[in-house]
Amino acid sequence: LGHRSVRTLLNNILRGADLIAIIVDLSVEPISQVEAALQGLAEAKIEPLLNNKEETPGSYPRKMLIVGNKNDLESSSGNWRKLNSQYEKLFPVISISAKEVDGLEELRKLVFQSLEIIRVYTKTPGAKADLTDPVILKKGSIVEDAAESIHKDFKSKSKYAVV
Repeated sequence: LGHRSVRTLLNNILRGADLIAIIVDLSVEPISQVEAALQGLAEAKIEPLLNNKEETPGSYPRKMLIVGNKNDLESSSGNWRKLNSQYEKLFPVISISAKEVDGLEELRKLVFQSLEIIRVYTKTPGAKADLTDPVILKKGSIVEDAAESIHKDFKSKSKYAVV
C-alpha cells in the first residue's frame, strides 16, 4: 500500500473506533506528543468527545484517553505531573511502564470504564456459567437487551431470567 492508502485506512479505523488511546513516551516532552496526536486526529476530522463541547459538523467525535508510558525512567516523573495537570480535566490520563508491567491492570480497568460497557455471562439451567464468552452490552442495558443480543426471537420467547 502507498503512504496515502495507509493513511486513509488508518483514518477509517480511527473513525470507527469506540475509544482512542494516545500513548506517549513520558521521558520526552509528552505534552508535545499529545498535541501532535490531537492535531493529526483533527486533520482526519476526528475530535475528542467531550461533555461540554459542541460537535463540529462533519467530524467524528471519539472517546479518548492518554497513556503515559515509561514511568520507570527517572526523567519521567516531572513530565508525568505536567501531562496529568494539563489534560486530567479533559481525558482520563494514566501512567504505566510496559517494560516493568506497572499500571497495566489499572489501564485495563480504565479502558473498560471508558468504553462504558458491561459483560453479561449466560448460563443454561442446570449448567455452569460460561465465563469465556460474555455478551457485551452498553452500561445501563437491561435483561431484554442481553436476550435480544443472543437471538432476536429469544427476547420475545423468554419468560423469566435470574440475575
